[in-house]
Amino acid sequence: MIRRELDFVIHDSFFYTSSTCVLRYVANDDKRYKTFVANCVAAIREHSLPSQRKYVDTKANQEDNASRGLSADAIVQSNH
Repeated sequence: MIRRELDFVIHDSFFYTSSTCVLRYVANDDKRYKTFVANCVAAIREHSLPSQRKYVDTKANQEDNASRGLSADAIVQSNH
């Protein structure tokens, strides 16, 4: 959706997660998942290639700060 709205071409996209579970779910073709997880896995597979899916250690993932219950000041400090 973002690519359609931009006025310039993006040649490559990468998708990072600090969840090894998510990467394993998406890579596993053998196991059947419950509906919610199956739909999420299907959407990820449909909109990305395996080479675009990347792991980032949770300590290096600045986006995790909001889910850690940090105050706004602590989030600002962690980004320096």
